Amino acid sequence: MTGGDGVGGGVPYAARDFSIAGIPGILPGVEVQQLIPKQKGQRFPKAYIRGWPTPIPLKGRTEIPPVFGHPVYGPSAKNETLKLLRDAKRARVHFGWRTKVSLLKVIHGERPLAFDVWSRAVLHLENSISEREQKKRRAAPPQLNVKLIAGSRPGLGWSSRSA
Repeated sequence: MTGGDGVGGGVPYAARDFSIAGIPGILPGVEVQQLIPKQKGQRFPKAYIRGWPTPIPLKGRTEIPPVFGHPVYGPSAKNETLKLLRDAKRARVHFGWRTKVSLLKVIHGERPLAFDVWSRAVLHLENSISEREQKKRRAAPPQLNVKLIAGSRPGLGWSSRSA
């Protein structure tokens, strides 16, 4: 999944074959309930799928992870968002109000899961957890190491490894 000029740079894109619902390529992993023909002013025809309240474009992405410029629609976006919020609650990490509102809109089906919202939420969660672990390691007292060797005096010293 790379894009741009073919030299390794550029914006990533999702390589897809565009066929009809039920055939791999268009809306994979979801059940299409109703196709809506393209109306005047629309770029793509839309479809209702099971587990998502609003119609989504047939060329929409339905698999995690989101790619830049290609948000994820459907139950997989909802499940990923619920997982993110559950992990944040378990780790006692708080998202800002805008992030939380955006994630809740994904859960309610009002908006697809965009790459920037998803990536920043994951990054914030991972950074918060790692910072908390580093604070715990720094706050722990150093371990006193006692070495007893036969035939010599007992030696005391601070352990170089953290416990």
